[in-house]
Amino acid sequence: MQTLLAGSQSLQLEKVVQESDVITAVASCRRNAAACPRCQMTSSKVHSRYERTIADLPWADLAVRIQLRARKFFCVNTECSQRIFCERLAEVVNPYGHRTVRLDEMLAAIGFALGGRAGSRLAQRLSIQTGADSLLRRIRQAAPRPAGDLKVRVLGVDDWALKKGQHYGTILIDLEKHRPIDLILGRESAPLAEWLKDHPEVEIIARDRAGAYADGARKGAPQAQQVADRWHLLKNANEAFERLIQRQQKVIREAIEKIPVMEKATPPAEVPQVAVVPETASEYMRSRTTREQRQAFHAERIVCYDQVQELKRQGYSIIQIKKHLGWSYGAVAGFFHADEYPVIRRKKGRSCLDKFDHYLRQRWAAGCHNAAQLYQELCEKGYTGSKLTVRRHVQLWRDQNARSLAPASPKLSAPSPRSRVWLLLKNDERLTDEERQLRATILCISPLVKQGLELVKSFREAICGRHEKALEAWIETATKSRLPEFENFVKALRRDETAVRAAASSEWSSGQTEGHVNRLKVLKRQMYGRANFDLLRARVLNAA
Repeated sequence: MQTLLAGSQSLQLEKVVQESDVITAVASCRRNAAACPRCQMTSSKVHSRYERTIADLPWADLAVRIQLRARKFFCVNTECSQRIFCERLAEVVNPYGHRTVRLDEMLAAIGFALGGRAGSRLAQRLSIQTGADSLLRRIRQAAPRPAGDLKVRVLGVDDWALKKGQHYGTILIDLEKHRPIDLILGRESAPLAEWLKDHPEVEIIARDRAGAYADGARKGAPQAQQVADRWHLLKNANEAFERLIQRQQKVIREAIEKIPVMEKATPPAEVPQVAVVPETASEYMRSRTTREQRQAFHAERIVCYDQVQELKRQGYSIIQIKKHLGWSYGAVAGFFHADEYPVIRRKKGRSCLDKFDHYLRQRWAAGCHNAAQLYQELCEKGYTGSKLTVRRHVQLWRDQNARSLAPASPKLSAPSPRSRVWLLLKNDERLTDEERQLRATILCISPLVKQGLELVKSFREAICGRHEKALEAWIETATKSRLPEFENFVKALRRDETAVRAAASSEWSSGQTEGHVNRLKVLKRQMYGRANFDLLRARVLNAA
């Protein structure tokens, strides 16, 4: 039974002393005798008594310490070299320990879950005094799993980056027990082969398509069945299809660029877009950021206007609305009396270009649209402003010309080869009208792409549906397809044919291994640059 006092069956509580931030429990041992730690002979002959202070789990956010009145005994075995020994309370505290066993277990669990710094911050919040280095030390001192736990029948193998681009390692997963069993430095074949030689019980190895792992598994566990990763097989098939599309890229791009864009109905805006009304046609908003800020300002102002109008319809007066919303009287009154949203109109200030506006319009109408040239001509006429002011002054005219010269029927832009792969593989019900038009054009203009699409789809069905016979038929079809990309893909499959066939029939895959790799990355990034291999290995293998 769990109690507030650690080792209540072995200890007798004498009194409890409560201070402002700590509780001290004075206790003594219940037993009259103790066993010698060297010869295990029981002795009841007391030599002396002493006190030791032990930290325990906190009580209601208050730190707890046990003031233990311990004893020393004479060893009655004359042949034992240990003449005097201290009584052991294994269920309460370890020899020479300053924390109870259950507190050590709690700190170890915090260290495994959060690491050093984050774990120490949590421990402080739980009224447990410890530091980051103390938690990391507990992680490193964690007892290894028993040898029986390392027996594995179905093994998952994948690589992970200790330092991306420089140092890599290999993670080994027990796919039946859903937990990592070891980390190995390096992703070459030799370390994996050595590990497998020490574990002849391995029957199935699910791995990615790396040649090093295939070679290591073949040398270290020739009796095991290798299963290629299905995700990598599908990825390789997509890459072959992408290379085929790249070969047909010129034909496809020319066909797509001839397609006019389908007209789309403009959806009604959720929030009215209120623009600042300029006084003259040359008024220029300085930047897109400024326009977005003004639109956001008006959107908030519209919400305020709607609130006032809603309260007005409910029969509230201006004073009542003012008190309810906490606004000024003028702000409420302006919205209260307005029949529609009051648009703010900005008045145009005086500019040094005002007296040159007529000349600028004449030169613009004559076809001079170069702001730098216009600036030079204005300087000759006495203009003292900047070139940027001239460019801003004529920007609206430039935008109007661009809109008037825009083509009546814009063309579709050709997607990248990789985007075309997913466009062609996408389910029809998830396609937009424009995407359907693109796909139909690509398949119509290039029979080779259409043939490649059929090969990719049938390969995905064979792999995902676990149809080994369908895979054999697909290999024969792809070999006779006269498509170099898929012929080369088939050659790569034949080099690892046994593992590929197993992927099309076995229930095991590397998906679970990829999940553990992602978990390993999370643990590594939690450690703020202190992810040494031994520390990382201890956390990965022992964290719950």
